[in-house]
Amino acid sequence: MNDDQDDIQLAVQRGAALLDQRCPGWADLIDLRCLAISSHRHCILGQLYGDYASGATRLFTHPKWVANAEARKSGFLKPDAWPDTAWEDLRDAWMAAIRDRRRGATT
Repeated sequence: MNDDQDDIQLAVQRGAALLDQRCPGWADLIDLRCLAISSHRHCILGQLYGDYASGATRLFTHPKWVANAEARKSGFLKPDAWPDTAWEDLRDAWMAAIRDRRRGATT
């Protein structure tokens, strides 16, 4: 696992823990068949709150630019410095986190 993948895992763990607190049962509401982290409607927040912006506003009660920074730290957005392939890596990490929660194996 390279540094970017470690960062992705940590970010998704942070985001999943936040959702565990703020939106219990969230993992059961995600349709893995259409999960696309780069999509404003099919990303984690889009599926939970209707679209990315609504979800970011609900989770991060900060101005938009701060909410986006927090979303990046929590695996909801790809940081600009990460390669485009990170979208797929984020999706894979979220899918693993969701499957763990569905099996009752949260960290």
